[in-house]
Amino acid sequence: MDLLDPKILDRISNYAILSRNVVEGYITGLHRSMFHGFGNEFVQYRNYAPGDDLKYLDWKVYARTNQLCSKVFREETNMNCRIVLDCSASMSFKGKESLLSKMEYASMAAASLSYLACRQGDKVGFYAYADKIQCAIPPAGSQRHLHEIFAKLKTLEATGAGEHKDSLTKISDGFKGRGLVIFISDMLEGEAEILQFLKAMRFSNNDCILMQILDDDEIEFPYSKNVRFVGMEAGDELVTAPELVRENYKKNLESYLDQLKQETQANQIDYKLINTAHSLESVLAAYLHKRQEMR
Repeated sequence: MDLLDPKILDRISNYAILSRNVVEGYITGLHRSMFHGFGNEFVQYRNYAPGDDLKYLDWKVYARTNQLCSKVFREETNMNCRIVLDCSASMSFKGKESLLSKMEYASMAAASLSYLACRQGDKVGFYAYADKIQCAIPPAGSQRHLHEIFAKLKTLEATGAGEHKDSLTKISDGFKGRGLVIFISDMLEGEAEILQFLKAMRFSNNDCILMQILDDDEIEFPYSKNVRFVGMEAGDELVTAPELVRENYKKNLESYLDQLKQETQANQIDYKLINTAHSLESVLAAYLHKRQEMR
């Protein structure tokens, strides 16, 4: 059973339970080196594996047991991880066959990332906004702090038009020190302002990950009958025959996504497109890989 699968996650309403199950289930199969650094505080020994740094071999243990063992140390430096969630109305979209809306999926991703950050010894902050700032929790690393984030996630709804520029300016004004910024959004509105915010974060020596959350229907455009589309933020309407617009829609979406990849790459921003039909594994992997790069 894949604990990261939306079919399983949809049944869990408690974010504390969900995040623990997701993260602990995910890391079980990973190499232990993903979760330990080499600092000054000794934690344990582990069997030597080809490619390990030889300077961490304990030759005294080898002399006694004839086994090669590497010392594992606790990472000394903690990282500030700030998660920013776009809660504008377009995030409430949920396809006909989807188990989770984009907002529900993004909230689960934020909960799991928060839990993983704390498990790694990092401090995590959480920020959410739509037409105004809905939440601004500065980074900390306690269990009480983590549950404060979970409690806030339960109250959030995707509603209103995103006031991206003003909200992100106010959010960034409260940032102290460098670290990792994870931005979660569908990037279907306000993309210029969001990218400007992330560029400013990079200029301030923060590492950045942009996680674009899209529903499978938005990617595949599976509609077959005449359909009326209603803008979730502006309220504009369009009635059309899907077979007449599908090719252009998919071509324009592909072009936009390629442009987004190029712009993020040019500004050294990690970019991850996430389909709500897929498991949370890619979300957690993106965080862990970026964290390792920052060591």
